[in-house]
Amino acid sequence: MIKFELSIGDLVCLKPNYEILKISLDNYIEYTNYIENTIKNFNNEIQWEDMFNLVKSIERFQNSMIMFIGIKDNCAFGHVWFKEHNDGYLLFNLFVRNLVEQKMWSGKEFVSDIIDKFFKNDIIYSETDEWNIKSIKLFEKIGFKQVDSF
Repeated sequence: MIKFELSIGDLVCLKPNYEILKISLDNYIEYTNYIENTIKNFNNEIQWEDMFNLVKSIERFQNSMIMFIGIKDNCAFGHVWFKEHNDGYLLFNLFVRNLVEQKMWSGKEFVSDIIDKFFKNDIIYSETDEWNIKSIKLFEKIGFKQVDSF
């Protein structure tokens, strides 16, 4: 497992043109359709036994986790979760759709925009498997540094 850490001064900020929903225990009910839509998008592209569902999402919200969903043309194109960790937040379960006709966003823009808008003064942690070159490149391109532990 490769671990990453981002200090806010290292963030490479990209300014995309779409809406970001910040979803928590306080407001998840009004965004249930977007949560279900992004889960469906994930399952259409990736077969992963540990994929969360709406029930597991609600459990995460009850444990103070936050979900962000990217919206373009009233459709969810990606999601990512954050939870408190050490002196900052742990980013996990990042997904951005690959199967689109015109790609007007990427994981880089999505993650950097969320961090810029919602975590300006926080350290962000994440980790990914060694084989996940796409995630490694994403983290490095927006300013994350590899660390031994966190």
